[in-house]
Amino acid sequence: MNKFKYIILMVLGISFSQFTRAQFTLSAEFRPRTELSHGYKTLAEDNQDVSTITAQRTRLNAGYSNTWIKTNLVLQDVRRWGNQKQLVGNEDYAVSIHQAWAQVFFTADFSVKAGRQEVAYDGRSTHFW
Repeated sequence: MNKFKYIILMVLGISFSQFTRAQFTLSAEFRPRTELSHGYKTLAEDNQDVSTITAQRTRLNAGYSNTWIKTNLVLQDVRRWGNQKQLVGNEDYAVSIHQAWAQVFFTADFSVKAGRQEVAYDGRSTHFW
């Protein structure tokens, strides 16, 4: 009976070692942007005041990858400062999904990637891994 326990533990250890090769990443981005504007789409008039606008983009990035699959989930929140009350009771559409995709590797040279993802026209990628 004692040998049977060791065999079960060894089999479980070998099977769980496949999961230890996986990689989970979690990161965040906070990007405030302040603009100073004196005229919008036209030249400013002499008596026109200068306006200041601050926008904020916050992202939470989560990724998982192992030898046969890679996934990515990016939640995003974009706001303009001063546009909302500070104590908002119900924010139905505050957070949106920027990216959510999975890539399955059938072989080392062939994979299929599907889901909501960024399109990079100039060949540069903005993925976090």
